[in-house]
Amino acid sequence: MLVEAHARDVTVRVRDTGKGIATEMLPHVFDLFAQASPDAGGFGLGLAVVLGPVYPHGGTVEARSGGLGDGSEFVVSLAVAGEPK
Repeated sequence: MLVEAHARDVTVRVRDTGKGIATEMLPHVFDLFAQASPDAGGFGLGLAVVLGPVYPHGGTVEARSGGLGDGSEFVVSLAVAGEPK
């Protein structure tokens, strides 16, 4: 995990070397009940839940991956208190 503080926002980056995210799935990872495959496990709520506290505070969330086998990176950016983004 990497935390970067800037003048107007704070960015948290979480990177892994796991199985990655298929290119066609990347635009949908924050969709409610989204799962890469039926045997993925869980309910597909995890990443959708992240949006709840981030968006109301003017933040952004982004998922990145070079594709299957290339790991993933998730980036959350929030405005510094008193500094609208």
